[in-house]
Amino acid sequence: MQLSRRGFLGAAAGAALADTGLAGRVCLFTDHLADFSYQEVARMLKDLGVSGPDLTVRRGGLVPPDRAAVELPKAFQTFREH
Repeated sequence: MQLSRRGFLGAAAGAALADTGLAGRVCLFTDHLADFSYQEVARMLKDLGVSGPDLTVRRGGLVPPDRAAVELPKAFQTFREH
């Protein structure tokens, strides 16, 4: 059985947050998720029980710096909806 990255992150997050009282108060750094859309990242974080993203605003990050003024409001709305 091969474990996907999403499955691994879900299991690791669940184990780390179990009985700690941190569930719903943890944000995830999104640098390693730059190849995904805001919608995909929002779904992943919801599935993991993570309360929100720590968005990377830099070249190669989830939000390109030259588009931050346009993209950050879009990202905010997407994460708020999920």
